[in-house]
Amino acid sequence: MTMSYVTEAADLFLSLNANVPILSPEDYLIIAEWEKQEIPLSLILKSIRDHWAGNIPMESLTILRLEVKANYAAWLNESEQGQYLAVGES
Repeated sequence: MTMSYVTEAADLFLSLNANVPILSPEDYLIIAEWEKQEIPLSLILKSIRDHWAGNIPMESLTILRLEVKANYAAWLNESEQGQYLAVGES
């Protein structure tokens, strides 16, 4: 587990939610799980920001699990399409 990955995700979440002074152990496990799955940190940060942009309160990262999973699947799909285009262009 890379501390910068965890720290950046945790810091962003906490900076947006003044009602949550620290992350729960479960939240740290969620971030570690995302890192283990090699979900790009930029995608995690974007998912957190996008959720907050909708003014939906969030006391835990648990609520983002499905959103991150969907965003990651879309990102993978876009990446694969880009690879196929690049291969076809050769």
